[in-house]
Amino acid sequence: MTNKCRQGAPYEELSTVKVVGNKVLLCHTITASEDVVCKNSNWRMKTFDSFRKRVMSVAEDYTGGVDNDEILINDPVIMDILDENGEQDPKSGVLVNFSAVIPTNISRKELN
Repeated sequence: MTNKCRQGAPYEELSTVKVVGNKVLLCHTITASEDVVCKNSNWRMKTFDSFRKRVMSVAEDYTGGVDNDEILINDPVIMDILDENGEQDPKSGVLVNFSAVIPTNISRKELN
């Protein structure tokens, strides 16, 4: 019996937080194989949930609180990785870009 292992795209991630005016922009990019992104709904849910948790953590760090009604989490954007000839390179996978906008002037509600 032969056991074939399929090699996925190399895993890389880049996360950036930038204050722009009265907002915090969070961008997070990961590489993944195209098959995983397209066919594995469990991976998509876990990856998005992980990003959402990161957004809440950044909101807490930069604003001291979390207001889910004020935070904008954008839909992920999937982009092909191209080789030097401008052709899609299936071995490199795809880039999945997540982004969120967190206002720094959230309205605070005091608890009594």
